[in-house]
Amino acid sequence: MSGLSVLAVLGGCGADGQTCTAIGSPPGISIDGPGVPDALLGDAVLEACWNGDCREHDVRRWSSDRQHGFAEIRELPAEPVRVTLVAEGRRLGPVTVTPEPTWPNGEECPAGGPAASITVDRNGTVRPD
Repeated sequence: MSGLSVLAVLGGCGADGQTCTAIGSPPGISIDGPGVPDALLGDAVLEACWNGDCREHDVRRWSSDRQHGFAEIRELPAEPVRVTLVAEGRRLGPVTVTPEPTWPNGEECPAGGPAASITVDRNGTVRPD
């Protein structure tokens, strides 16, 4: 196998020989809702605002207990963002978070998308994590 083929398979290496895989790390806001009734987080959207512009993003579920979600926001900046969770006609928040780059393979490899997270309690109170 040629050196280029090995590099393509591994996805690159960091300065210390660490493997940098092609693992994804999409930009977005994760939502944790321990103890929140399923109905409240049923068909939720996340409103994200920065630089005077607000947009809604669908919240996708990835856990079977439906208490964890993620709103992918491709253009999410690594600067303060005001977020409001809109669920079942209720506006929960707003709260300000500052997304930071993620490092799925460690800091020797290229950064993934910026991300932040919020938690919603059973009373609908939102707080940044």
